[in-house]
Amino acid sequence: MKKLTPIKSIRKFCVNCMGGSFKEIKDCCGELVPEETCVLAYFRFGKNLSKGKVKSLGSIKKYCLSCVGGVKSELEGDCLELATEKMCPLNIYKFGKNPSRKGLGNKSPGFHGVRRHRAEKNHSHGAPTSF
Repeated sequence: MKKLTPIKSIRKFCVNCMGGSFKEIKDCCGELVPEETCVLAYFRFGKNLSKGKVKSLGSIKKYCLSCVGGVKSELEGDCLELATEKMCPLNIYKFGKNPSRKGLGNKSPGFHGVRRHRAEKNHSHGAPTSF
């Protein structure tokens, strides 16, 4: 089975939520209950309709936490869809992280590392360290 991106996982989740009806997804306004809007609604078409204002991984984490009643420890196990008892398509992203990007990203040493690197560089070229 091909691993889905976070946005494609949301799309699959929405299709399942609407009983497999693509028409229902189009008509969905993201209302779970009258007082609450589904945080996944911006992504229901498989793209971000918020124009980048809302992040997919953050929305998945927020949704998953609400699904387990806000108890973080409940996220530790595998999450199953209630209707089908199959693995929830959001399961691998439930912590708000993309496991396929682990180890990628900013490799810079940070501000303190740059300062230390510059100091070592200046001292290694024979510059006097004390006066």
